[in-house]
Amino acid sequence: MDALRALEDVRRAVDAGVRGFILHDEGLLSILARLRTAGRLPADTHLKISAQCGLGNGAAAQVLEWLGADSLNPVRDLTPPITAALRQSVRIPLDVHVDNTKTSGGFIRTYEAPEFVRVVSPVYLKTGSSALAGHSTRATQEQTEGKLRQMEITVEFMARHHPQARQSPAEALAGSGATPPSAGAPTMP
Repeated sequence: MDALRALEDVRRAVDAGVRGFILHDEGLLSILARLRTAGRLPADTHLKISAQCGLGNGAAAQVLEWLGADSLNPVRDLTPPITAALRQSVRIPLDVHVDNTKTSGGFIRTYEAPEFVRVVSPVYLKTGSSALAGHSTRATQEQTEGKLRQMEITVEFMARHHPQARQSPAEALAGSGATPPSAGAPTMP
């Protein structure tokens, strides 16, 4: 029943123009990826794995890529060497938190951002959350200013400690997700 409700939510969101979904369930990922492959979801639908999924090792990352994930959020407190090992396991982008909300530990790892870029690229750096009280909360003006300041600090650290790093153009990452196997895969209704 929950999967059916999730599918209905995704269909409604797609009808409204949404093309990206953060998922924490491998089964739903598998279904949505197969629907995308079958043309029942738009080809440009991005399926991102949430840090809430608990991804912390290369074998699990490979399974999620095989199932159709376009990018992965590993657990928030992995070290650069462990995150680099994840990178060696998959070809899709990783999303790395360089700071976090108070309710999820409140850590700030801005000083590690340049190292993450060196060892994990392609990578999306997730920053600004340390200004928030918690996830899924509406930011106040003060919190929004704090998020922007944390983003500025991250950009400053990158310029100072890894000046050769460049943001990839959006088209460079388009279509970088693995295609789930279609031979022998169950058909979707």
